[in-house]
Amino acid sequence: QHDRTMIFVNSLHNCHVLLQYLKGKGWPVVSFMKGPRGRMGPRFRDAQKFAEGGAHVMVSTEFGGRGIDWCEVDHVVNFQMPTNAVNWLHRVGRTGRMGRSGIVTNMVGAKDDNLAE
Repeated sequence: QHDRTMIFVNSLHNCHVLLQYLKGKGWPVVSFMKGPRGRMGPRFRDAQKFAEGGAHVMVSTEFGGRGIDWCEVDHVVNFQMPTNAVNWLHRVGRTGRMGRSGIVTNMVGAKDDNLAE
């Protein structure tokens, strides 16, 4: 069994950069984000790989933190902290569902002090 991890960032640009970096290091990673003008297209097919277990790491914007039941997510990483506590709750709510345990890792920088408290 492989752990399934969701990594959250705050922008499309950062999602692309982190995705390419992790792919370059050989990680089995996909992404989930809204494209230009809200289009999903291949981004949704990539997310299906994560949902079906074909990829064990998914980099996502805020868009992946709401309204989608990602099953059996073991670990959520806030690579960039969200802008408010409500979005933080939505992100971390992707793990520890249906009686399963989960891990959350918050990468906190100086500009995140207010939210971290």
